[in-house]
Amino acid sequence: MRDAIFLSHANPEDNEFTTWIALQLRKEGYKVWCDLANLLGGETSWRDIELAIRSNVIKFAYVVSRESNQKEGCFKELQVASNTQKKERLNDFIIPLRIDDLPFEQFNILLSGIHAIDFYRNWPAGLKTLLEKLQKEKVFKEDTELSRSYVMSWWKTNFSTEMGVQVESDEYLSNWFEIKIPEIIYFHKVRYGVFLPQQFTYPVVEHSGYMISFAESKDLVVSGKSYAEGGRSFALSTKDFMDGENLPGFMSEEDARKKLVQLLRMSWEKLMKDNGFHSYEMSNQQKAFYGTEELLGAKMLSFNLRGVRKRKSLIGYKTIKGVQGVTKKRFWHFSISAKPILWPLCAYRIKSHVLFSDDMYNIWTNPNKMHKSRRSQCKNWWNDDWCDRMLLMISQLKGEKEKINIEVGSNVRLEVSDFPITFVSPVSYKEPEGRHIPAFVHEFKDETDLIDKVDEENGE
Repeated sequence: MRDAIFLSHANPEDNEFTTWIALQLRKEGYKVWCDLANLLGGETSWRDIELAIRSNVIKFAYVVSRESNQKEGCFKELQVASNTQKKERLNDFIIPLRIDDLPFEQFNILLSGIHAIDFYRNWPAGLKTLLEKLQKEKVFKEDTELSRSYVMSWWKTNFSTEMGVQVESDEYLSNWFEIKIPEIIYFHKVRYGVFLPQQFTYPVVEHSGYMISFAESKDLVVSGKSYAEGGRSFALSTKDFMDGENLPGFMSEEDARKKLVQLLRMSWEKLMKDNGFHSYEMSNQQKAFYGTEELLGAKMLSFNLRGVRKRKSLIGYKTIKGVQGVTKKRFWHFSISAKPILWPLCAYRIKSHVLFSDDMYNIWTNPNKMHKSRRSQCKNWWNDDWCDRMLLMISQLKGEKEKINIEVGSNVRLEVSDFPITFVSPVSYKEPEGRHIPAFVHEFKDETDLIDKVDEENGE
């Protein structure tokens, strides 16, 4: 009897999603075969995957990712499923579940013409679509209460019942860093009709023949020549400028907000460059800033998180063995980009990235190569790893100073908080101890050595 849903996936790269979808399907009453959750009921007697696909499976759910799209084991399972579908004349037997940014046109040829359910940006939305499809096709379901008991049994076996959602408030860090902007913003009439913002020391944007800046006209001098026409400058309250009030007739409220965002973005780029960080332009034209060994020095750096001293690295390398036994170093760089936001408050929204180079300076230009290396290097980085590195990067900008100040004029500073805005949730979540972490983790003090060991264990 065909009554189970088979989950084919790349192990270990796609384990987190596969475990999640297996539990969700089982909770809804569907019998699931998944090598990661072998206590979900019924599947422990299946010793032969090929026989199971040919005889017991009613739907073959194929987790599509950049990893599964190149793994031989996944190809073999997909081939068996494809042969079974043809031989048994099964309709919609194979269901692709896309979980990352692999383009649809690069899917395995056996998936050609098969509609994929997209989980890439929203797992719950993808699950809703999948459940609707299974219900429409009347896929066999067991008693829901029995199914939920299987899920509960699996959870108790794998994790403590004390873990998970807790009914108590908890504080969470955001990636928003509040900005205190100067009180005055200036309009300076362009003297020569030529506007070259890169020549100025301080951030300046142009609009309708005026230079808009937090800097006074005396600061807009290049090679001894002033670019502001004397007597043609005026000032506005920055609050009014941001709210679209008392604006000059040649500027709309939307124009004002766009120009303020430009100024804040230029101010951030100035801060990063003044602190010695290198920039890398991403596909969306945003700049990610990264450090080198020359700038950051030691591989492990310390910072203080609310009285707790923590250590992380922002750069590192892994020795890669290539063809004919030739080895080379693959350098990784933790980097951040910042997007200014004006609502509900003025802040920088920080986004984390990991870039790669062969020489510690020149970042790779091949996005597919970068993505593959990032998946390998960062597969054991969890929320606390990313958060700690972001805060460490911010602490590097603060240095020994009391605050992060950006010079936007000779006597004008833009102030950035060195700690993100926090939010309070009415519930908390206690992470299962040791989840996703191999047993040998605690043998290593240096996280770069740990990453190398994980890659070695996975044959990479």
